[in-house]
Amino acid sequence: MATGEEKLTKDAVLEIGVEELPARFMRQALADAREYMKEALASARLEVSEVRSYGTPRRIIVQLCQVAARQNDLVREVRGPAARAAFDSEGKPTKAALGFARSTGVPTEALACRPTPQGDYVYATVTEGGRPATAVLAEVFPQMIAAMTFPKSMRWGSHDFRFARPIRWILALLGTEVIDFDTHAVSSDRTTWGHRTLAPGAHEIESAEGYLSRLRELGVMADPEERAKRIREQAESLTSSIGGQAVIDPELLEEVTFLVEWPTPFVGRFASDYLDLPEACVITPMKDHQRYFPVRDAHSNLMPVFIGVRNGGEHAIDLVRAGNEKVLAARL
Repeated sequence: MATGEEKLTKDAVLEIGVEELPARFMRQALADAREYMKEALASARLEVSEVRSYGTPRRIIVQLCQVAARQNDLVREVRGPAARAAFDSEGKPTKAALGFARSTGVPTEALACRPTPQGDYVYATVTEGGRPATAVLAEVFPQMIAAMTFPKSMRWGSHDFRFARPIRWILALLGTEVIDFDTHAVSSDRTTWGHRTLAPGAHEIESAEGYLSRLRELGVMADPEERAKRIREQAESLTSSIGGQAVIDPELLEEVTFLVEWPTPFVGRFASDYLDLPEACVITPMKDHQRYFPVRDAHSNLMPVFIGVRNGGEHAIDLVRAGNEKVLAARL
């Protein structure tokens, strides 16, 4: 019977830190990671209340909520020798029964005879105690990393291992404890890397429970749904203030969401003379080359305005705006 301490649950997190992943890889990669982890934990008999996955251009994250302290015990029946060979005419166990009982760790008196199509056989009920969650996750985490597939993968350095982009760090925690494992020259620890400009460099994470909030402090909005919502809402607010409406194409929103870790939309402008061009000649450079959202007025006419999304905060946003306006002018 499990003790009170064994019943306690903790959160766990796995973060695979990589060089920038292509945006088109991300949605399927997160779904695959989540489903693989669900199946692997079920197979390993380790109970969790929920499996979530998040991702940014630089990280694939799997969060396990309320992980059991130990995997469930495995109870299985092992078939031994035929009953006629296991017991003599007086019903006493023979060497065959004694040897079978010893090999399974079951007392001789606990052996049971059961009928089968081949006749009566001796069975032992064997219980294998569950291992600690740390030991199970130390196996499951690297297995998931190795099992992940992408439309295109690559090798780097002298490694035969393939992944979408080079893996630069692995964070793996159960509560406050590091889940130790090595995979392809990268060892797991409690270190993550913050946003490239908002919180550059390595940072230690104290616990899996505080991981997402700490990541946010480091300028990384882990949840892609939150990033997409922020882009849409801020784009609509910005364009509404100038009498326009941002044209939020779902495919472009999806791509931009996975190009940034901390989205900050801004309004840019271009010379109204370019509106004399066919719309496609204006919209195509904005969307396909620069990943900008076009803006239309109340009459659905294209405005000499665009919404860009910066990967970072408000600092020096005017310089960012000017640079983007210059690039778009050159393309137009």
